Amino acid sequence: MREKLVCYLLGELDDAERAALEARLANEPCLRKELEQIRSCLEGSHNEDEPTADCPEAAALAAEGGCPEGLADRTAGAISKALAIHDGVDSPCNRSRFTFVDVCVAAGVLLAVSAMVLPALPQSRASARRALCQDNMRQIGQALFRYADNHGDFYPVIGPDENAGMFAVRLVESGQMSQRELQRLLWCRASGLQDQLRESNSQFVVVAPTAQQLQQAKGELLARIRRWMAGSYAYRIGYIDNGRYLPIKYFDSSRSPLLSDAPTYTEHGWVSVNHGVNGGQNVLHQDGHVRFQVRCDCPAVDRDMFVNYSGQAAAGEGKSDIVVVRSDLTPGVPRNVTPVVPAEMRVASPRRPPSGRTEEPSADNGPNRGSGSGPDSGSDSGLVRATK
Repeated sequence: MREKLVCYLLGELDDAERAALEARLANEPCLRKELEQIRSCLEGSHNEDEPTADCPEAAALAAEGGCPEGLADRTAGAISKALAIHDGVDSPCNRSRFTFVDVCVAAGVLLAVSAMVLPALPQSRASARRALCQDNMRQIGQALFRYADNHGDFYPVIGPDENAGMFAVRLVESGQMSQRELQRLLWCRASGLQDQLRESNSQFVVVAPTAQQLQQAKGELLARIRRWMAGSYAYRIGYIDNGRYLPIKYFDSSRSPLLSDAPTYTEHGWVSVNHGVNGGQNVLHQDGHVRFQVRCDCPAVDRDMFVNYSGQAAAGEGKSDIVVVRSDLTPGVPRNVTPVVPAEMRVASPRRPPSGRTEEPSADNGPNRGSGSGPDSGSDSGLVRATK
């Protein structure tokens, strides 16, 4: 190309070649720049009348009044040496769009953003599942409150030899909720219930069975039904007081659990793993609100809601001893303790069920029912001794 440029300046190109070169010069700034450098060399860097030694071809041309043979090749070689200094400089036309440094910087920014965003994705997903489970628990709570309204303020009673999951049977049989609806609500998607079923080699699960299904089930089938009939949740059982086993009665308190994520027995005791190992649990309280608790205690009331004061997953040892147990567990009431059940059903005074707030209310929220002490200080009126 430099040879053509020299010939162009010296007028050695025919009309077609000249036209083609001029078209390229009009569209290529780099080519025009190179042409100007050759023109400068031919004309002399100091605009002197006599050609300089740097351009011998131009001097010969001036002396002979023509263009000597091979001038273009010799001139192109001289120009190549003169332009050697420019060969190491990147031209805007051939410079790469992204340099290695640009790529490194972009990669660093991408890694930094990933480090901030990616860990948040699983947490966000877990929070969404936890919120869905809270909503399920809140709806079950509304059914429990309606049941208490129609049964003298008593929640579904768990007898001394009954498993805690019987509350689900009584909700369905009392018409508080359909069996299909309760089955849907009892499954918390964050609990990994299906994984637990696979580990226990269970090929099916019966949730919220009817009384007839329980009567017909025997042996291993009955054990499986009892294990999973409350789904992902645990229910509060009664307590022993002065030689009597008493059921739980409605008491509007933000520190009185009624339902929670089901615990699993580990080397650290009973811990709920529905939201990860030692990840805490959702808890429905008697004032209707659902709260996620990292710990399994009830502040200022009970140090562990999954066991009684003796460290057993059994009936509480007094009104203040809150115990919430897994579906298949029974109260474990000693034979020398007299079980007490509510009197015949009666319609309680009209009372709207709690609204099911998710925020944590104050401890004194709502009027307390009863005059005793502890989180469940409702009176024992309306109870009769069970006949043996």
